[in-house]
Amino acid sequence: MKNSLLKRVVSLDPLHTLSLLLLLFMTFVSENSYAQPTVLGTQVANGSYVTYDLVTRGGGVRFVRINATSGAATGLRNWEFATGTAASTNYATNWRPYTSGQTISGYNAYIDPTSILASARYNTASGGQSGLLPAVLSGSYYTFIVGGNNAANNFMSVLSTTYNPKNITGASQSPVAASVGAGQPVTVTTTISATLTSPETVFLRYSNDGFTTSTITAFSTAGTTLTATIPGAFNTAGANISYYIFSSNQSTAPSAAQADYFSLNIYNASGQNVSGSNYTYTVGAIPTYTWNQTGTASWATGTNWTPTRTLPGVLDNMIFNNAATTTVTSIPVETIGGLLVSGNTTVNLQPAGANALTISNGVTGADLSVASGSALNATGASALALTVATGATGSITGSMNFNTSANTLIATDASGITFNNGSSFTQGTGNSGSVFGGTGATTSGVVFALGSTFNQNAGSNPFQKTVPASIVVFQTGSNYVHNIAGGSGLAFSGRTYSNLSLIGGGTATLSGGNPVYIDNLSVSNNTVLNIGMTGTVASISSINGNISVASGSTFNANGTGASIQFNGASQTISGTGAYTIATGQTINIPSGKVTALQSNMTITGTGSLAISGTIDLAPGVVVSGTGIFGLAAAATLRTGNTAGLASSGATGSVQTTTRTLPTTSNYVYNGVANQITGTGLPATVNTLTINNTGTSPNNIVTLTAITAITATSGSLTLTAGKLDLNAKQLTIPAGG
Repeated sequence: MKNSLLKRVVSLDPLHTLSLLLLLFMTFVSENSYAQPTVLGTQVANGSYVTYDLVTRGGGVRFVRINATSGAATGLRNWEFATGTAASTNYATNWRPYTSGQTISGYNAYIDPTSILASARYNTASGGQSGLLPAVLSGSYYTFIVGGNNAANNFMSVLSTTYNPKNITGASQSPVAASVGAGQPVTVTTTISATLTSPETVFLRYSNDGFTTSTITAFSTAGTTLTATIPGAFNTAGANISYYIFSSNQSTAPSAAQADYFSLNIYNASGQNVSGSNYTYTVGAIPTYTWNQTGTASWATGTNWTPTRTLPGVLDNMIFNNAATTTVTSIPVETIGGLLVSGNTTVNLQPAGANALTISNGVTGADLSVASGSALNATGASALALTVATGATGSITGSMNFNTSANTLIATDASGITFNNGSSFTQGTGNSGSVFGGTGATTSGVVFALGSTFNQNAGSNPFQKTVPASIVVFQTGSNYVHNIAGGSGLAFSGRTYSNLSLIGGGTATLSGGNPVYIDNLSVSNNTVLNIGMTGTVASISSINGNISVASGSTFNANGTGASIQFNGASQTISGTGAYTIATGQTINIPSGKVTALQSNMTITGTGSLAISGTIDLAPGVVVSGTGIFGLAAAATLRTGNTAGLASSGATGSVQTTTRTLPTTSNYVYNGVANQITGTGLPATVNTLTINNTGTSPNNIVTLTAITAITATSGSLTLTAGKLDLNAKQLTIPAGG
């Protein structure tokens, strides 16, 4: 018809042509651009064709609900959407299948017009054919829902229920809209006209971006007053939150995209089934609560905080700064935003049962903070899991003591918790297990930085994970003080320490096939340390700094295959305890490294001390035993012993059964009293240095009567003291 009208317009005069074109354009716009489904025509009620006005509600959809007073088999009752009103329906523009005989795929389905023939497809000029329905059950209710597209296909659904859906009669929230703080949960309460009929469910749909995205959660199901919660984590500072309530015949939440098509009734700020405004609130700032008690008081008592903490939130900042010592009881299972201790305050946490206190990312800076001079302890009889959640961080400059039960400190992210210079963490005698382990603990989560200290008085391996992974990291300059008898809980294989102190007593036998790396090592309190690393020769453990073994304690290297390196650029081996290299074990001093041996050492069996760098044997220090003392070519031996170096027997610095003192090595006499070179000094050496710092006349180094150095291939250096040739000839070659 429109084409014929256009043809006729061509023959009219210009003025009439313009008028007719304008009329035609307005008709086209009216029929096609602004027409939306407003009427449902159907036989669903009793077989008679009836038209119904559609009700517009939130989401831009329209709906109507019809009670079937008689039943019918599949395909015997029809449906179609049109424009106009029920009293004056316009079928010229409609939404129905393109062809006849099309039955919708089923009730309670989201019907997509792009792929399903029996759907709300857009027709003009009275095109298309009525769609058909599946079997209609007498007494059931049928809720027709269609989208609001005005000139395109529409999604639709037909929800079938054996009951008349309950009305939603009211809604409220707590806290009220003006009082929602960041991190606080919001409880939404709704009332319904009667108890729900299964699977009828009421849902809460909420969004922080105008429903571009949204979350749907179910209300409680018992009674006629129902509750649901918008979680505290969703309520971030400054966010604008919108929500509404809807009921559905689905027991599980539909997707956000399909929610409008599975809604029996909806309720917003304008009421039920109204296309009005949703409920809204704007989230305020993160709440901060300061502890106002001394002595012993409950975390859960709101008035113990300033301001009064009536509604806990997952971003709440909890402040302890009153310079007092306080025991905080009844720690609940709770997530907070920050836990900050400062001002020389000591806080002892005691949970109400085995509970978890989780710290989320609610603070600018460290979310868990213990300032210098302050302390945060876990002292209750029940286990507390203190967890720094993902995205949050902990920074400890004060002290922490987890003294009882199976308390744990857990970092969820790598480097999530750092113990800073001057800080300490103590795993107390009542604490069992891996104190940094537990659910959610991650690799390298807890870091002990330069100047920090971990005191382990009980419990198991703090690394927890299988080598090479580790929960805890000991950085250079950090301190690990192990105070458990017999080395219990101490792991060596594949582990790295900085400064390690063993003070627990007993015999600590530590072994494994992976090398251990230590900077400085201290053994005291009658502790016997057996380092029994195994593996290939390439599996080299390394001690990079000083070693001190106190009186009554022992350092015993008794591994097989794998060697140990004294690997310090300038390290000292000291103390009046015992140093032993057992049969099968080799300790190396690599080239370029200097080890000052200030304590006696015993090498047994086939044990070996192999020097490629420099060994400095202090006055009075003796290396003895049945093992091997091996000086490599170009290595340096410094001796302060008055008897110097003997080729055999129990005299001089080196008294082992096997002594390798090459002519290509370097020899230094650096005593503090008169020395003899001894029979062990080769007749030819690479270099000879006299550096005796004794007070004259006690600063003379004398060539042994039965030994004459007839030549040196390198040089003679007189740094301090005097060299007495003892009527012997000393030859220094040209250039030496």
